Amino acid sequence: MKTRYRLGAFAVMFMLAQTLCIFPQCDLGFAQESPGTSSNTDSNSDGSQSSAVSSVIYPFRSATVGTEVRGVLDTINYKEGDTVTDGAVVAEVSKDRYTSIVGEFRSNYEAIVRTLDRARELATTQEELYRGRAGTFDDVMKARAEIRILEARRDEAAFKLKQAELNLKACEVRSPFTGVVSVLYHEPYEAVDNLEKVFGVVDTTKVYARAYWPEARLSEIALGKKVNFTYNGKVYSGVVEKVSNLIDPSSRTKRIHVLIDNTDGALQVGMSGALNPVDRTRVSQTDQSYAPSVD
Repeated sequence: MKTRYRLGAFAVMFMLAQTLCIFPQCDLGFAQESPGTSSNTDSNSDGSQSSAVSSVIYPFRSATVGTEVRGVLDTINYKEGDTVTDGAVVAEVSKDRYTSIVGEFRSNYEAIVRTLDRARELATTQEELYRGRAGTFDDVMKARAEIRILEARRDEAAFKLKQAELNLKACEVRSPFTGVVSVLYHEPYEAVDNLEKVFGVVDTTKVYARAYWPEARLSEIALGKKVNFTYNGKVYSGVVEKVSNLIDPSSRTKRIHVLIDNTDGALQVGMSGALNPVDRTRVSQTDQSYAPSVD
């Protein structure tokens, strides 16, 4: 009797297990996204849904400017956040010392030039004496050799003077373009070495919205195509200016740059927003004849 009861209980449990394996998993009530997938959507005019692609604002141009000479920072003429014009002197490095070096090399060069002029006069005199049989050919050869030596010394002095003048010019660390000082790496009276960073400058009159566009939606993007960048509910219009030729195999995306006018300074570097094409008409990736302007 007990044996039959055990066999019956085992059969019921076996049938119950088979029943549970047949039914699919229940709906949890929300979509489960894979890692790295964006779920932001916007409604199109035709009622379809299209995912917005997140993007970050980058400057149109940026540069980290260093010094070509070593010395001590005499002055820094701007603060972080100040606007600088193209060619403005942002900092000066040991300018007095390099000015004196230029003076030294210039005096040396001028002294050699005067000595060379005198040697040429003496050589002319020796040649006249030789023609008048009042001098020897050996004296003429010595005078000519002295000229060649002095000419070599003059060329060497001219090279050193030119190098000193270049170093003096490099003492003034200038902005390569009009923009805003983004960072200062040193304070006045600090020592700096050759090619050491002094300041950073960014041009944000235009900005780039950089995004990684999904491979499945590359037909929506082409050079010159209008794209909207949305930040805090406000929409900024731009055009696709750069599209990478490479697809990231891990994320299956392409990096794109959308150029946006920012003369009012509303967009700041580092802001995060979303990109959406104005026209989602599919385009051929082989027909990209747009020539972007960098004015």
